[in-house]
Amino acid sequence: MRVNQQIDEQEKCWLIDEEKKLRYNVNQQKRKYNKKWLIGDAMANVLDEIFLEEYDREIRLLAQANDEYVSLPKGSIQMKKIRGYEMPYLCYRENGKFISKYVDKSLVEELEAKIKRRRYCKGVISECKKNIAKLKRVIPKEMLEEYERHGLS
Repeated sequence: MRVNQQIDEQEKCWLIDEEKKLRYNVNQQKRKYNKKWLIGDAMANVLDEIFLEEYDREIRLLAQANDEYVSLPKGSIQMKKIRGYEMPYLCYRENGKFISKYVDKSLVEELEAKIKRRRYCKGVISECKKNIAKLKRVIPKEMLEEYERHGLS
């Protein structure tokens, strides 16, 4: 009797698992086609195209900001007092070492503007990465794979 009870419980658990899997698959299909149900098939395709164009724009912006970020100087300008005189130094880390280089006073404003631009580019890069991640969730996988193979046409 106990063996039959154990088998019945195993079958019951198996049936419950199968039911959960079926419900999960149905919910996934509803989520996948939810926007098509709400706004229609043609409009969903138009939205997908718009999202793909935005994805392409974000990728190009990320590459451009990354190139600019790499070309700009890193670190900060610090004034050091040496023999009673205030002297500007560019301070940054390289390979774990703290490096401090003297900067001519006439170049300080230009260098500060470049450092500020580098920080701005860093923010743009992080925003682009966030936007790309969001767009990857919205765009259908087939369209993304096609874009990766051929680019935007």
